[in-house]
Amino acid sequence: MCSERRGAALDPAVPLPLGSDDTARIDRRHDMATTDELLAANLHGVFGERDAVERRAAAAAIYTDDVRFVDPEETVVGPDAVVAKAAALLDGAPGFVFADEGPTYLAGDRAALAWTFGPEGAAPVARGVDVLTFRDGRISEVLTLLA
Repeated sequence: MCSERRGAALDPAVPLPLGSDDTARIDRRHDMATTDELLAANLHGVFGERDAVERRAAAAAIYTDDVRFVDPEETVVGPDAVVAKAAALLDGAPGFVFADEGPTYLAGDRAALAWTFGPEGAAPVARGVDVLTFRDGRISEVLTLLA
């Protein structure tokens, strides 16, 4: 990479040579922004959202029509089933909130985020990791692993 490019702002309109350090950095930054938004929308916009209208709107924006949610209890298919799963969880735990725990992880069409769940301001009562699979810019599967 030329010395005058190092540290300079990257212009997405200017093509970079394949294999350059900047090319990898741009791709990862773009993937992580989209990935981070989808991870946050799944955890906070659907599973952490107590308003049913907001929860349904978030689900419609981020899930494929055939999204699968898998956890140790069951597998459900479709955005409506995922929304119902989230509503049941929140209804059974008034005052509980989700919090991110650590960085996001990315590999191909999958990403993972660790989380905690418990009373706001208190120690969590549950911990887990969501592994999301993406298709066409949306979430096609949520695999929840519990600690």
